[in-house]
Amino acid sequence: MRSSAPVEHGSRFRDVCAALPAAVCVVTGTGPQGLYGATVSSMCSVSLDPLIVLVCLDNRSSTLAAIVRSGSFAINALHAGQDAIASRFASRVDGAAKYQGVPHRIQDGVPVLDDALGWFVCEVAEVHRSGDHTILTGLVHAVGGGDGEPLLWHRRTFRGLAPEDPSS
Repeated sequence: MRSSAPVEHGSRFRDVCAALPAAVCVVTGTGPQGLYGATVSSMCSVSLDPLIVLVCLDNRSSTLAAIVRSGSFAINALHAGQDAIASRFASRVDGAAKYQGVPHRIQDGVPVLDDALGWFVCEVAEVHRSGDHTILTGLVHAVGGGDGEPLLWHRRTFRGLAPEDPSS
């Protein structure tokens, strides 16, 4: 249904989007200067056959440029309690500094965070510029994960899932 009022830009749009919880992920890759990484809250599965995921990165991101150049990346879903890692990878600090003290390994040419809740190693399938972000789709070549609760971004703060009510 279409509203007769014009769409409000800026703060109202951001407020509505902030009300929707999103999983927090770190997208990682390699480039000419070494390791790159950025925190995102826009990741989802696209296809089961073949296995495809998508992620959105800011057009100004050096991580985006490195991934497009190299043709591969990893998506690392963070678990509750990894707020500091999410904040570090969201900062403008250079790539190598973001990884200091963060256990990781190189798998299929890209960094994978050892303590991630789950991870996907991908080959870039498609690149779509859309406004101030770029949508990357990736063919998944490897996937792994562990137990735990996801780190969420909701109302502009990191959160975990609410504990289940044992009486329900």
